[in-house]
Amino acid sequence: PYSTNRQLSGDGPPLGITRDAFYTEEQTTLTPNSRLLMLTDGLVEVRNPKGRVLGDSIVADWFTASAREQAGLETACDGLLELTRNHSDGVPATDDITFIMLANDGLA
Repeated sequence: PYSTNRQLSGDGPPLGITRDAFYTEEQTTLTPNSRLLMLTDGLVEVRNPKGRVLGDSIVADWFTASAREQAGLETACDGLLELTRNHSDGVPATDDITFIMLANDGLA
């Protein structure tokens, strides 16, 4: 059931920077057995000891694999944090690492 990722693009400054900021609006439907991951740039910009960032594609690949394994949300969230810790190998984060993961389990 979890076979593709679709990245929703957001434009504008970081949230809370200015009161008059303008953001584009995008809508999507969270169909049964689908997931949504919202994250800050600090998560994908985690660096390892060689200075390489984790990156969007690694997170997207991990997200697809996690969904295919049908890991529960708590397990998936723990797994994403583990991915960032393993990548950083002790290098302190220079930005916040924030994410929200939602799932439609299809039971409604």
